[in-house]
Amino acid sequence: MNILVGGFVAESNAAVKKLCGIEDFMMKTGDDVITSLYVKDIFEEANVTVIPSLYADGRGGGIVCKDAFDTIAKSILDTVRAYKYEIDGMFLFLHGASHILNLDGGSGEHYIMHEIRKIVGKHLPVAMVTDPHGNSSKELVENCTIVRSFRESPHTDRADAHRVAAKLLLEVLTNRRDIHAVYTKVPIILGGERTVSKDQPMMKINALLNEIEQDPRILSCSYQIGYVRHDSDKAGASAIVVPNSRADMAYAQQQADRIAEFAFSIRREFHFHGNAQEPDVAVATAELTNPVPYPRAAAVPTAIDVFIAASCAVISPLKTPRTLSTVVIAPTITADATPSRLPASCAILAFNEAACLLVISAFARSRQY
Repeated sequence: MNILVGGFVAESNAAVKKLCGIEDFMMKTGDDVITSLYVKDIFEEANVTVIPSLYADGRGGGIVCKDAFDTIAKSILDTVRAYKYEIDGMFLFLHGASHILNLDGGSGEHYIMHEIRKIVGKHLPVAMVTDPHGNSSKELVENCTIVRSFRESPHTDRADAHRVAAKLLLEVLTNRRDIHAVYTKVPIILGGERTVSKDQPMMKINALLNEIEQDPRILSCSYQIGYVRHDSDKAGASAIVVPNSRADMAYAQQQADRIAEFAFSIRREFHFHGNAQEPDVAVATAELTNPVPYPRAAAVPTAIDVFIAASCAVISPLKTPRTLSTVVIAPTITADATPSRLPASCAILAFNEAACLLVISAFARSRQY
């Protein structure tokens, strides 16, 4: 049994000024590809011959340069073309949050999967693991036999999600049937700041996924939170269900609709997690506790990968609630920076000592913004 493996990861934040070039990707080939996918032992035990393509990991950063993506996509797709008559299936990690400059549709994951189907046809079993903070679509999901997203945010179950998908792919390859995952869009657009899995309402949603998966007619359920840091017609939440057989397709669609309807019904329960307040409460609190503005530069630098909504309550020096979206810091801030050490060229648009937690991304250690 031959399985082609690969991956593409880019979490594209349009607020980051620096574009993500090929030098910003960790490029893995050979055995390093399967090792990065957490399933090497599973495939070895099943006597699978692994055919590695490329694992390109750009993690979080800016919009991806077209030439960088073209290089990555070509490497993956060239491997598919070279082995299309030898492979029995494919196992891919496609994060779901990429945005490619000047690419029609924007999403690198959608492009890769679309091109794969043009090469191998619609029947070759393909398993795709995805991050819940990624955007899906009906086309992307239905191009996959198996789709599995992480349940937990933060992603403590990432390895588990890969291993579940790998075992399901092997089961489908052993007992072949013509199935594909099904999709329902959920009309909710939220960031991760309100969708931590160890808090409600995500605990309720994940409990429903676990319940549905107990049905032998269902192989897997996933809830995509979506990604909101760049503009996309695919942005937002979705429910994805994998049927056990062709006869279970309609039932799987009913369950995807059920998940979507449940999530929408409890949409008012999504809230900021951690040490934070809702924006209107934060503004009122800050009004009472003397906002502390910091020096502003004439030309404000772009935002570092920090989002106020994630963990802080903020008011601007002008007391304008519209500025609650970002903290802006000068380039090349170091990870040990503190407000008192920021140079005059830095700017924090909004800060309140009593109500705000300033979070500096680890990306600041190695990247310029």
